[in-house]
Amino acid sequence: MNARNTAFSIAGLSLVCALLLALPARTVTSAYVNDLLLFLDGAHRIAWGQVPNRDFHTALGLLAYYIPAAGLWISGELGGALPVGMGLLIVLFIPIMVHVLVGRLRPVLALALGAFLVLVLAAPINLGDSLSSVTFAMYYNRIGWVALALLAVMYLRPVQASRLGLWLDAAVAAILVLVLIYLKITYAPVAIAFVVFMLLDKQQWRWAALSLALIAVAMLVVELFWHGTWLYVQDLLETAKVSGQRDPAGYVYAVLRNLPDFLVFGVFAGMALARTRSWRDGLFYLFCSVAGLLILMQNAHGWGIITLFAGAAVAGETLLRRREQAGVAGRWAVDAGAPLLFVLMVLPGLGNHTIAVVSHFSMAVSGWGQPLGLAGLDQVRFGRLWSPGDNGFTEKYIGTFAPGAEALAQFGVVPERVLVLDFANPFSAGLNIQPPSGDLSWMHWGRNINKAVFVPPEQLFADVGVVMVPTIGINVGQLEGLYGPFITQNFVLAGQTDLWRIFVRAPGQGEPS
Repeated sequence: MNARNTAFSIAGLSLVCALLLALPARTVTSAYVNDLLLFLDGAHRIAWGQVPNRDFHTALGLLAYYIPAAGLWISGELGGALPVGMGLLIVLFIPIMVHVLVGRLRPVLALALGAFLVLVLAAPINLGDSLSSVTFAMYYNRIGWVALALLAVMYLRPVQASRLGLWLDAAVAAILVLVLIYLKITYAPVAIAFVVFMLLDKQQWRWAALSLALIAVAMLVVELFWHGTWLYVQDLLETAKVSGQRDPAGYVYAVLRNLPDFLVFGVFAGMALARTRSWRDGLFYLFCSVAGLLILMQNAHGWGIITLFAGAAVAGETLLRRREQAGVAGRWAVDAGAPLLFVLMVLPGLGNHTIAVVSHFSMAVSGWGQPLGLAGLDQVRFGRLWSPGDNGFTEKYIGTFAPGAEALAQFGVVPERVLVLDFANPFSAGLNIQPPSGDLSWMHWGRNINKAVFVPPEQLFADVGVVMVPTIGINVGQLEGLYGPFITQNFVLAGQTDLWRIFVRAPGQGEPS
């Protein structure tokens, strides 16, 4: 297979995966419904003209909300927000993947890594989870890993250098770094550090320097339209106060969970270093492992240090290049097996993620699962696969949505600027009503809010007209302990059911700002 056919194969697989996600325009989930809701609420906020960090607090970047917002705009359905948005993103990644992988790797390595990365992007499953946990929750992590992996492959010098290639490399590196800055900041410092590291390469420092300039200019342009960079930084700093620490034992557990990948990566890196004896190569392989582990510890999945796979591909290509340069007398026969070993390394992920993509498509087309109970969420379906999961809590949680809407009507409450005192708010998007501003995109106790770090109630409730307090929630108890006194002092109980207490702004408190 030549480079042209490899490029077409990667592009073809990407288009197939994008279509499998987008065509049903329906979201199926069997896990993390609360996490899914925050992105649907975010897409709804964007549709109503809100801007992240300016109109609501969030530690996630702009793209985490604008990707599902684009899917909502294209499909016209909240059910299509994430699958269509991700399908669009996969298509936009095609030229970047082709440029990086085909321009630097042998066809077999480029195709194996390209297929692996495409399926990581496309599979609606949290990395390392069981296939029974189909979900778009934390989908941004898969994008972050793929972008970082592509950057890592750019450590290799292109097979054919050209002036146009210099500009393309700079543009691609800048785009990948910007995606990470405006998606989830966890990945961005590592990506920027890598580009700075590339300044040490005598043959590639020019594109690295140019990409840093492009990143700076692009961030200034974004800020001209956004006016939210400092607010973004503030939200990040507040969140870091809550969830910035990690238990040292967690690092040991993470290494053990990813031990097979570390071992295979170690074989690749060791063989390559034995041939090159390059300190820069050693630093690169250290970057792939250590930086990848640090990022994993900031995420909610136990498996999936994707930089190990990218680093192994780089090592495999290095072995093949060295084998060609050494001549017949200096060839190491074992180096020829590098492509096969790499294929074996990515094979489990290829199989697992292919099943996840096809399963979601099959379930979405067939209408599998039950709607979430609100009109706007009719094309978002939940159902159990073969795992008992949370012993029925999610069914009870989802089962409160429709009664909540009915309670609003029963007590004659106008559903406008509703705040749900829990992890996520299903009602703004589910009822297609105006969301409040100044609140949090989500409230996860111990992750972005706790007793010491929280949005002051005067600010959180400034634009709220209705407060809904559930009986069944993710972390309603902790939040009520924090904000309950303010609610009782400034809002009036309009009605109560077995599942909900509904408060409206007290007379004399004025209209929401």
